[in-house]
Amino acid sequence: MSLELKNVYYTYNAGGPEETHAINDVSFTIPDHSFVGLVGHTGSGKSTLVQLMNGLLAPTRGEVVVDGVNINDKGKEVRAQRRQVGLVFQYPEYQLFEETIAKDVAFGPMNQGLDEAAQTERVKEAMALVEMDYERFKDHSPFELSGGQKRRVAIAGVVAMRPHYLILDEPTAGLDPLGRDRILEAIYRLYENSDMSIILVSHSMDDVARFANYMVVMNHGQKVIEGKTAEVFAQAELLERIHLGVPSVMALLRALKSAGMDVDTSALTVNEGIDIIRAALAKRKEGREC
Repeated sequence: MSLELKNVYYTYNAGGPEETHAINDVSFTIPDHSFVGLVGHTGSGKSTLVQLMNGLLAPTRGEVVVDGVNINDKGKEVRAQRRQVGLVFQYPEYQLFEETIAKDVAFGPMNQGLDEAAQTERVKEAMALVEMDYERFKDHSPFELSGGQKRRVAIAGVVAMRPHYLILDEPTAGLDPLGRDRILEAIYRLYENSDMSIILVSHSMDDVARFANYMVVMNHGQKVIEGKTAEVFAQAELLERIHLGVPSVMALLRALKSAGMDVDTSALTVNEGIDIIRAALAKRKEGREC
């Protein structure tokens, strides 16, 4: 199974004086059960792209195919398939509206026609996946929670509909460092404990390097590159040309190498970088003692 874009174009205000070509001939495939980083600077087309993937927008040209079904065709089967792609918008806590957390998370399953017992099962499952204890939080008002907790409730509301693909548009925006880490770690555990594919839209190369195993890079409405995370970040010069750069640890290692230290510059995480620097320092010390 896969989510595939085939030669997709999207134009805002087509034929009008303010016509804008937001997406231009974009094709890529989201592999089954993958954690994908969708990156690009502001205005690169990321937000338009995720709305096309979710079916909120229909391509001007091209196809969005979810598990073999073009989600812009007509019919009951197509509508059901479109629901396989869940989308959590930026600042999703602003979409919370029910008086209790349980009711808010149950809203999607209720609209899917599930009976009360099935709704409760979905709510319990979704809250567990985002690490919110059902018995403790079910009767709380979502408006009494911290920013990070509200974000998790909003994610649970989408997860409760059991999508096969979950898109998160800048899920850490506006959170403090601790809340940001907790959200990202909860999302990654959700990925590990389910069969979902996760598409993380982010400006942070550090976050993408830490969690994603696949990347799609956008620039001015076009796909620049896609591939495994390490392979994409290996093209550092290309990423810098489009003002994205590389993870902080990779940038540090490249600076050390330029200064004459014999280091591998391919590390993506802090722990990998520490190991590489320690090995280089040990090798340098050994050479001085000889």
